[in-house]
Amino acid sequence: MAAPRINRFVDRQILFCSWTQSRWFRVLETRIWAHEEMMAGLLASYEAPIALGLVFLLFVMFVWEKYPANVTASAGAALFLVLGFVPTDKAMAVFSNSAPLTIGAMFVLTGALVRTGVLENVAGMVLDRSKKYPRLALGVFLLAALAASAFMNNTPVVLVLIPIVIRLAAALDIASTRLLIPISYAAILGGTLTLIGTSTNLLVDGVAREQGLASFSIFEITPVGLVAAATGIGTMLLLGKFLLPDRREENGDLFADGDGEFLSEVTILADGDYTQKPIEEIADFNQPGVRITGVRTDGNVVRKNLQDIVLKKGDSLIVVAKSQELLTLNEREGLRVGQRRGAAGEGERIAVEAVVAPGRMSQGTPLSSLTLGRRFGVRVLGVHRHKHVAGPDLGTTRLRPADKLLLEGTPEALDELSDQSELVSVTRSTARAFRRTKAPLALLALGLVVFLAAFNVMDIGILAMIAVAAILVLRCIDEDEAWGSIDGGILILIFAMLIVGQGLQETGAVMLVVETVTPVMSMVSPFVALLIVYALASTLTECVTNNAVAVIFTPIVIGLGQQTGIEPRALVVAVMFGASASFATPIGYQTNTLVYGAGNYRFSDFVKIGLPMNIVVGLASCYAIYLYYGM
Repeated sequence: MAAPRINRFVDRQILFCSWTQSRWFRVLETRIWAHEEMMAGLLASYEAPIALGLVFLLFVMFVWEKYPANVTASAGAALFLVLGFVPTDKAMAVFSNSAPLTIGAMFVLTGALVRTGVLENVAGMVLDRSKKYPRLALGVFLLAALAASAFMNNTPVVLVLIPIVIRLAAALDIASTRLLIPISYAAILGGTLTLIGTSTNLLVDGVAREQGLASFSIFEITPVGLVAAATGIGTMLLLGKFLLPDRREENGDLFADGDGEFLSEVTILADGDYTQKPIEEIADFNQPGVRITGVRTDGNVVRKNLQDIVLKKGDSLIVVAKSQELLTLNEREGLRVGQRRGAAGEGERIAVEAVVAPGRMSQGTPLSSLTLGRRFGVRVLGVHRHKHVAGPDLGTTRLRPADKLLLEGTPEALDELSDQSELVSVTRSTARAFRRTKAPLALLALGLVVFLAAFNVMDIGILAMIAVAAILVLRCIDEDEAWGSIDGGILILIFAMLIVGQGLQETGAVMLVVETVTPVMSMVSPFVALLIVYALASTLTECVTNNAVAVIFTPIVIGLGQQTGIEPRALVVAVMFGASASFATPIGYQTNTLVYGAGNYRFSDFVKIGLPMNIVVGLASCYAIYLYYGM
């Protein structure tokens, strides 16, 4: 009898404990739910300030530069998504924004202009004129940079122009430090002339359209841009003499004269286009990236009056040229570039660059005595020596360790050569032959985009993508080059900042800023309001990427305009120009960074000339906007 009683007692205790435990868990669960609801309510109450705090932190990270800008922006966008500030459907809708697609298409069109040699040819023509009228050429050069940047990405424009500017400085007998900053500034000002002049303009237009504003036409901002450009160029001409550094020291390695060029020889294999007129009339030999130093004819080398020589079959030109130009000449019928022997095997032949390793090849043996052609079937197209021309001609050049060779051969032959340990760092050359015969097609594609967009025949993004398809089909640029010309980092940055901007809208942060600033903006005149917006955008752009500033500021100023009665479109244009007005630091805009390294500038050099530029161009731009929009 005792056992059943004990069992019933134990069962009752177990039931009691289970009931107590479940009740305790229910109480705990209820408290957790209440706490979560309280935290959610608290978070919802302070979403706008929290979102603004995150944006401030994001800007701090941009300035700190601990991580690349696109990485920082991606982390910020992820944080907005994790906190629930941006609904999933709204985040995905960001990728339907047409601005990044248009920007990517314009990158490809600019890449086609580079591949077809358009930029090189324009720079070469200006450089040729500089021999007779150097100061006039300088003015033309600034205008060319201004005009080119109005219709294409200004980074490759400046990249192509830097070595030409350095040569122009030498022709004028002035320090290149007095010309490189003006070229960068001209490219920045040129980007403000049209809607497609800079990715910032396209991005602001895309964000503004999502906020309900009518789209900008391609030339709507041109009158304001012309005022800004004229003011900026005038300021540089007036103050440049006093504020630009006159530092005659060696230029950066990347762009020093002769650096990056290969010594080679070009042999005439047959009578034809290259033998019927003087050298000065042969376009292929008068490109900006080709310098003729001698002509071998009848066993003798001529070094003077080279442009007057009429070539014949068997003659050879001794040249110093960029790798792209050598590869272009190598594709011409009737010419042979480099050594006489080599690259005779069947199959696809590729070009590689290789560095000479310490060993037998570097013990002073003339290049003509090496047996690369017979042993490996590899042709030496050219040889580059840092800061020096490697020799009087290709055949007598005695290789040294660290010399760079431009080689052509089959992949198998080049692999065999690399395995011999006589060369190190054998990599496929990134340089490609120019497709100059395709240049009219590339120009036509860009011209049609501008013309049709100007008359609102079709959306500029659609036109740009159709043009990209056309230049790919017409082989103005190869597929891998086209996609490689797109700056993926910029597109990631743009999409991430669009998510952040959407988060500011969803949390009410934009409206909070508008409500806070509206009383102040209501007390000032429209012109002063323009100055405030421009100054804020310009100041932030000096230390934060301009695309981030554009995304954050555009919806805010639209809201301010709607609340204060100031024309929102005018305020948006002030953001466009302010976000592009990066003159005072070398890190605010990519073209400034390029010339910063090429000219061995100091940070203070940009501050000295850039601050007056910011002020003068800002005042002129805002006044032009004020008049243009009838405020």
